[in-house]
Amino acid sequence: HIQKPYKKIPNTSMEESTEITFSEVSSDASLIFLSGMIGLDPETNELKSGLKSQTIQMVENLNTVLKLAGSSFSHVKRMTIFLQDIEQFHEFNSTFKECLEKYACYPGRTHLAVKGLPKGALVEADVIAIENI
Repeated sequence: HIQKPYKKIPNTSMEESTEITFSEVSSDASLIFLSGMIGLDPETNELKSGLKSQTIQMVENLNTVLKLAGSSFSHVKRMTIFLQDIEQFHEFNSTFKECLEKYACYPGRTHLAVKGLPKGALVEADVIAIENI
């Protein structure tokens, strides 16, 4: 079995708005790896207000980049969720459950409490998905 080399998907406006250098998304064979994303409004480059709004925008941002990479949020298989405050887990989970139901997607996921997130975000997620078949 020869593994295909990683390929970088073309830049999106979300990646260009960052101050750090990273690959927003890369793929290997049929797997797609997305770097962590937060609830930035792509029109204003401003962070949405509150955990619920940030969670919904984060999922929309992830879905946008997944579509550019030949997938969608419905094809997410694994997520890591970073929460600024683990005490907000139930609030996050309630909103996130609605997002998952919208896409009929129930990936494996891990939740971690962190000391800080970019731009003061309350939540961030990275993703492993598969390409649309």
